Amino acid sequence: MNRFAAGALVGAVAIFAHADPAKPPTMGDVIAAAKPADWHALDPRNTLYLELASGRLVIELAPAFAPRHVANIQTLVHEKYFDGLAIVRAQDNYVV
Repeated sequence: MNRFAAGALVGAVAIFAHADPAKPPTMGDVIAAAKPADWHALDPRNTLYLELASGRLVIELAPAFAPRHVANIQTLVHEKYFDGLAIVRAQDNYVV
């Protein structure tokens, strides 16, 4: 899974739109419901890897949606701004 990212998870989440709102889908549910066409190869220029004690987190930046924000993040990463900082919030199904 490190080589691929969900390209249309919104569509997969829509499958669960009529499900019980008290029990939102887990990330595993969303991935299991995704079709092969919902996935695409990662663009190395817009992919970040965050090494955590619990494993690697793959972050795909979306310059088509937020070009200035992506450029700022890329600059900060290149300058090692985030190295050694603590993670304040990590939550399943939360867009960071």
